[in-house]
Amino acid sequence: MLLKCFDLIGLDLNCGSFLGKHTEAAVTAGLVNESAIDRAVSNNFATLMRLGFFDGDPSKQLYGKLGPKDVCKAENQELAREAARQGIVLLKNTAGSLPLSPTAIKNLAVIGPNANVTKTMIGNYEGKTSIISSNFLHITSNVHQINLLNDVF
Repeated sequence: MLLKCFDLIGLDLNCGSFLGKHTEAAVTAGLVNESAIDRAVSNNFATLMRLGFFDGDPSKQLYGKLGPKDVCKAENQELAREAARQGIVLLKNTAGSLPLSPTAIKNLAVIGPNANVTKTMIGNYEGKTSIISSNFLHITSNVHQINLLNDVF
């Protein structure tokens, strides 16, 4: 798995704990070359440098004063919606089930530990905003009777 991460697909960063837990053992076992780790670390530090992480007080940098008043502007929210629209990939919709029809849907199940979460689904890729909502809210916005099952697993 680690060999594929570093050498085949070029993974330089893992936002979870997988690489932190398993990389040293993989290098020791000869599954990953230490040079692949060096390359990944160099790429990460080069990115941080380009972003100005080592240029002093972040609040004094070009985007250091951005906050909710900037992010929550109507034009920025529309830009985010358009980026989301363009980023959606629908693999198969042969039955024509999407988009969901509020008149045809009688029952809808949104199941699982992430069914109605906000922070978990955003991860650590967010700025400060005054608006946050869950997928559950949007999926169920036109459904009259809702049963949330988030402790099924």
